[in-house]
Amino acid sequence: LRVKVTLLKWLRSPCFPCCCSCGGHGSFFSGGGASTCSVQDENTGQKYFVKVGSTRQYDMLKAEYIGVREMYNTKTIRVPKAIGHGSTATQAYAVFEHLNLSGSRRGGRAYEMGEKLAAMHRHTSANGCFGFDIPNTCGVTPQPNEWTESWPVFFDTYRLHNLFERLRKKRGITFAKEEEVRSKIKSVLEDHVAKHNPPASLVHGDLWTGNAGFLDTGEGCIYDPACAYCDREYDLAMTHLFGSLPRPFYEGYEKAWPLPKDGQQQRQEIYNLYHVLNHALVFGGGYVQQAEAMMDEILTY
Repeated sequence: LRVKVTLLKWLRSPCFPCCCSCGGHGSFFSGGGASTCSVQDENTGQKYFVKVGSTRQYDMLKAEYIGVREMYNTKTIRVPKAIGHGSTATQAYAVFEHLNLSGSRRGGRAYEMGEKLAAMHRHTSANGCFGFDIPNTCGVTPQPNEWTESWPVFFDTYRLHNLFERLRKKRGITFAKEEEVRSKIKSVLEDHVAKHNPPASLVHGDLWTGNAGFLDTGEGCIYDPACAYCDREYDLAMTHLFGSLPRPFYEGYEKAWPLPKDGQQQRQEIYNLYHVLNHALVFGGGYVQQAEAMMDEILTY
């Protein structure tokens, strides 16, 4: 209750958001178009990370709260504890445990971090299907998560088709090879399922290097998710899209739960196409050309 009272007082402050401490090594959760601040309880001295947006962003912040809680409850890799979420007349918010990040993404216990991500991926959906209980967002982009028995169908329908439609409607961008690429991707993923039968693993869903780090204790942590139950390679692929995590991270993961090697690079390109299309939707520019180049490559598989 004290957290809520203190937070509401802060949100209603006439100097909001100037009264909060933003930026620096301690602030993350910066994606999704919401503001992120570190708030200190004036009664206890306890710090919290608070993500604040407009009332229109209530569902987005609630979904992030639920995703963080889902990961936290696995008791595997370190994530901030999800404290609560709610709204005032003018603001929506989600509150998380404050974590002290080291500011470096190259130090820390990377091998252990890889092992713990593999442990989180061993948590699979209760119904055996791919999806999530609620829709959420990847960055600012709405992401449907209808439960689906088939991984190729889920990825095609609720990842690729969703973005191609949004690109058409928001930016007027179409891709001449869309149908051909989607057919090829479904074929590749159907072959993957036939050979390896990937389970519906709990994934972070937006695991680029900016959403992973190390605490000042050296422990690895992840945050700012777009959770769903997917092929676990979906997470690993994105760690290579914008840079990569330290090599011991991959060694630790591989030791804990080896990935199937045949076709892995192809699937990495396929899964990362989704994120590049998302960047094309949000930012336009060179990401459109990058997506086209990736589709040309995928068609050679």
